[in-house]
Amino acid sequence: MPLSSCKPVLVFSLFTALILGGTACTGASVPVAREPHAPPLPATAPFGSTILRVGKSVTFTDGLTIELKDINDSRCPAKVQCIWAGELTANLVAHGGDLGGQAQSFSLGALTAKNRVVASYDFVLADASPTTATVIVTKPGVASNAAGIKSGIHGVVTVGPSCPVERTPPDPNCADRPQAAMFSIDTPAGAHVAEVSSGADGEFTQLLPAGTYVISLRGTAAMPSMAAQTFEVSGNKYTELSLKLDSGIR
Repeated sequence: MPLSSCKPVLVFSLFTALILGGTACTGASVPVAREPHAPPLPATAPFGSTILRVGKSVTFTDGLTIELKDINDSRCPAKVQCIWAGELTANLVAHGGDLGGQAQSFSLGALTAKNRVVASYDFVLADASPTTATVIVTKPGVASNAAGIKSGIHGVVTVGPSCPVERTPPDPNCADRPQAAMFSIDTPAGAHVAEVSSGADGEFTQLLPAGTYVISLRGTAAMPSMAAQTFEVSGNKYTELSLKLDSGIR
């Protein structure tokens, strides 16, 4: 309705109407925006490999709760000569479960002290980044989450080309060859999940829960190389991967 058609109202009345969400003129009130609620986190996690994020806690099936307080990275930067290599340390605090209400603080290092036993729990640092840590938590007599996984990947790794010039008909001696290599498996968000290595026959197998993952080649050498690949794992089955490395031969 045009403003000119509104009847005069007292300032106090207009102010009150605005507070109540109405208007001085007739018509629909302005809707109130509401933030969507995030989906609730699982109440408990099974023992086994767990990805922790700084400032977040995870509670296990027996009531044990662990939180990643922070990560200290004193490693020597790339292309810099240092007196010592340094360390990446994940600082954690745990309580509940067999620990009761008494909080226990401890650290796990990427190079040293990767394993710590606290009460009846065994903590192993599998991987860490500036904001996350992959920690394997086990407890004697309690099955880990790996025991229930019936899905994963089976892969075959080859490298090629083997000859600088392709021939017609193809030369069997120039065919792609099986390759032993190490790969990192991560989530699309960058959280580390596992490492897997192919053998001399180029084959590898890795248990993985259903989900979306990214596999990338580990190593510092320029060649062979491979672009990171995204793949899906479905429940109760293995996904077949064919990974071809570029030898750099031209």
